[in-house]
Amino acid sequence: MNTGLLWRLARARRGADGRRAWGDQGGDPLPQPGTDCQRDLAYGEHPRQRLDLYRPHGTSGGPLPLILYVHGGGWRRGDKALPRLLDHKPAHWSRRGWAFAAMNYRLWPEADVLAQCEDLAQAIAFLQRRAQPLALDPSRLMLVGHSAGAQLAALLVASPARVAAAGVVPWRGTVVVDTAALDMVEVMQRPHYRFYDPVFGPDPAYWAAVSATRVLDGPPATPVLLVHGAARDDARRAAQGFAERARACGGSAAVLPLPLGHGDLNDSLGMPGPCTQAIEAFAADPRGETLRGPGETAF
Repeated sequence: MNTGLLWRLARARRGADGRRAWGDQGGDPLPQPGTDCQRDLAYGEHPRQRLDLYRPHGTSGGPLPLILYVHGGGWRRGDKALPRLLDHKPAHWSRRGWAFAAMNYRLWPEADVLAQCEDLAQAIAFLQRRAQPLALDPSRLMLVGHSAGAQLAALLVASPARVAAAGVVPWRGTVVVDTAALDMVEVMQRPHYRFYDPVFGPDPAYWAAVSATRVLDGPPATPVLLVHGAARDDARRAAQGFAERARACGGSAAVLPLPLGHGDLNDSLGMPGPCTQAIEAFAADPRGETLRGPGETAF
């Protein structure tokens, strides 16, 4: 796979200083060729508890497999409709015959990380309950989170009791894309990003409660693929620590380092290249060995 080409494609959508050519402003999602969209489906009562559901244009049959995408933003910002987060993702998976849902969740300080994780469980429960009228296949739901969204996805999949309490049936697989926030007890006791301090606070008991790696006391609810930037040591340690703990608990977890930066990993989702290829191989066979490469763990 020509990862150099993938890097250039990702950089082409950025300005000369590495920032997006467009800003961080919200608004309507980018046009998604070949898709139909149901916007602002309510999975809860709060205005942020909404998701947009994209499906291949003109689809009358079903049921369709589904990717549920959880955006990043440091637990404090982000939106399901931000062009810089959404990009081409729905269009790509629509061409593959998949539905694609992008969700919002309540943000800090109105909601802490545990409440945000509950929002994610509620969104999955909503999609599973409404699977028949929405023409979705609940057995082929893939959860994909990036950055803070990856931390929330990992925390949920590490908590089968939370999954069951929300009325969620275990989904097909979970993809955790580039987060260092899987063991916050370890993170908060070493030099760390300053924006962690207000979100995670000073209480070690809370750090443990939001640490996916420490919450694991049995197999994760689904198989897990953890993707991280190969040059990012904190994300590598977090991914490896979670995977080792999950396997020790009898679960299925794999780590995939890729030569891309934090933002570029999100950009590459839905573009030709190893990140998209890995997700699609994992979706086809979450417990198999459908993709291998240098430095990869088989999955």
